[in-house]
Amino acid sequence: MAEYSDKFVDTGLKGEIQHVIHDGVYLISPIVCNNEVLGIHNKSVLPYMSLNSNKFTGEAHQMFIIKYNKKDDYFTLMPLNSFLYLGVEKKQDSNYNASEVVQYSESDDHLSNWQIYLDDHFSIRLKGTNYYFEYNKNKWLEILLKGK
Repeated sequence: MAEYSDKFVDTGLKGEIQHVIHDGVYLISPIVCNNEVLGIHNKSVLPYMSLNSNKFTGEAHQMFIIKYNKKDDYFTLMPLNSFLYLGVEKKQDSNYNASEVVQYSESDDHLSNWQIYLDDHFSIRLKGTNYYFEYNKNKWLEILLKGK
């Protein structure tokens, strides 16, 4: 098994980091949950399954394929075990506050374009919005509105 550093390397970069993240397979570790990583609930490969944080096991449901679309300036995220997109269900009122992030097959009914930023840590935001990845009190992944 590969070894992973538990140390943050300060690159001095701030703001958008499209030029730093290369297409590949990544772990997504929440800053608020020490020694835990994002994963698909119950290791599922089924659409509409939620995500939560758990102890790192090195299994495919905890690893994500991140790809950058240079033309339209966004990232897609896919769990390695399911090859489904991570996104939120489209809403008519565009209020995505506390919307659950799920895996699903590509569809016009979901939003799956993300932007990745580096400030004090990496953050993932629904493209064109101020809705960011956040964990609720039960460690389930949703997106929440943050001030501009």
